[in-house]
Amino acid sequence: MPLEHTTQRWLFALSLAALASCSPRCGPTAMLGGVVVDEAGHPVAGARVRLQATSFSTLTSESGAFSLPAAPAPSAQVIAAWKDGYFNAGEKLAAGRFEYRLVLKTIPAGDDPSYVWASPRAPAGGDATRADVDKGPVCEKCHPAIVSEWEASAHSSSATNPLFLAVYEGKGAGGRPTGGPGYRVDFPHSTGNCAACHVPGLAVNAPFGTDPSSARSAAAGVSCDVCHKVREAEIDDAGGRPGVLSLRFARPAAGKDVFFGQLDDVTAGPDAFNPLYRESRYCAPCHHGTFWRVQAYSEFAEWAASSYAKRKIECQDCHMKLRGGARRFALEKEGGLVRDPATISSHVQYGLNDERFMKESVRVTTRAETIRGRVRVRVSVTNSGAGHHVPTGTPMRNMILLVEARDARGASLRLAKGERVPEWGGRGSSAIGDYAGLPGKGFAKILADLVEYPADPSQGRRFSRFEPAPYWRPAAVVSDTRIPAEATDESEYEFEVADPGAAPVAVVARLVYRRTFRSWGALDRIKQGELELAHVSTEAAP
Repeated sequence: MPLEHTTQRWLFALSLAALASCSPRCGPTAMLGGVVVDEAGHPVAGARVRLQATSFSTLTSESGAFSLPAAPAPSAQVIAAWKDGYFNAGEKLAAGRFEYRLVLKTIPAGDDPSYVWASPRAPAGGDATRADVDKGPVCEKCHPAIVSEWEASAHSSSATNPLFLAVYEGKGAGGRPTGGPGYRVDFPHSTGNCAACHVPGLAVNAPFGTDPSSARSAAAGVSCDVCHKVREAEIDDAGGRPGVLSLRFARPAAGKDVFFGQLDDVTAGPDAFNPLYRESRYCAPCHHGTFWRVQAYSEFAEWAASSYAKRKIECQDCHMKLRGGARRFALEKEGGLVRDPATISSHVQYGLNDERFMKESVRVTTRAETIRGRVRVRVSVTNSGAGHHVPTGTPMRNMILLVEARDARGASLRLAKGERVPEWGGRGSSAIGDYAGLPGKGFAKILADLVEYPADPSQGRRFSRFEPAPYWRPAAVVSDTRIPAEATDESEYEFEVADPGAAPVAVVARLVYRRTFRSWGALDRIKQGELELAHVSTEAAP
């Protein structure tokens, strides 16, 4: 018998002897022990060994040996092991058996570009166990609830989002121009690198040669298989390699598979724990992008500079936080176990599509007082729940604060002092959402074109001037009024009280969120329009 195995057995026997000599108060604790080895039979040091679906775990010694108390987790059915670079391994627990030998298999190092991404769901009328003969098993077979969550997320429509496609093409439904900017309007002979994030399933093999509008299925976008084949994510400080340009995949060869996730004890198939899936670094490639030396997508950098990063609060802790109690990742009949909610992630991936989540990110408070014939209003807008700026993401996202004061007769009071909503809030009728010039302010990263773009029919270019400028052009940041994590913006307004007898004065502060600028034509009406994040009322007594 190899020396390390002899040593392990001796240590295990010693631990049992120690337990036998324990006083009655120690209790009859059973111990599980054994060794973790690789496929060649060599011991693996530093492997994590866990009683499946529990918090009871340990690390193997230099000789690959481990020991764990069995009694604290009577419901455990499997003892599992994992180490970086290996698939998870596991053995079923058996009554009366106290020693186990767990074999870790190495994850292949290659990435096969001919791999065909698995579909989240089977096609209509298809076999629920396969997408088609080439694409392998679909996700819904074992994880129907997870797939349903994903379908409610923005990631599921990354390739088909009508607003994204309208901004990319400069056209809306029926191919009609939106009246706003479009990447392909400015650069008709280039596909750009938008697909690197929006359609990674297609772009992984051709980051600069993939037209996002060519995607025909969700499997080509930010889908289950694409996300769970990521081996490594790089942080490009320059921000010029977005999406798949900063991701390393582990697409398996024909007949093989690999599935990375956030649990180190899943042993249903070729599963492997990857610590990356619990880190914000995993999100960085698609949320950290620079164009023409301007940081257009800055979510990751904003988080990294915040106290959230210092406190180890990762992106997943907020955007994939589970709402509700313990549940299963997979169907019970497919081996799904009831797990601690703290170990389970929601694949809804909360963001713009979730009104409650958005409203929880900000807090608005107002104070109003009457001083010498005027009503003075102070408004505080606090980024109370986001680990990055609000708004964040693409620079066309913005927030507008509207402040209104009315007397007891319902007459609107004139603003005598204070800011007004900028031009990009839209000129026109406030009844349809054109707020420019009204009391309040805007929160956005505003870009301006660096040069005047000529209309050059010979090059197919039909540049038009837009304010703010679109982020895919050479531009400069002229202002950034967004609110960093845990910061507060304060503004003050004074309204004239024409009739002191019409007291008290009612003050209303509204904070609305928009996915794009009102001044960019009909784009802001393509998807959901605006979202009211806060509506606060107060009174200013005479």
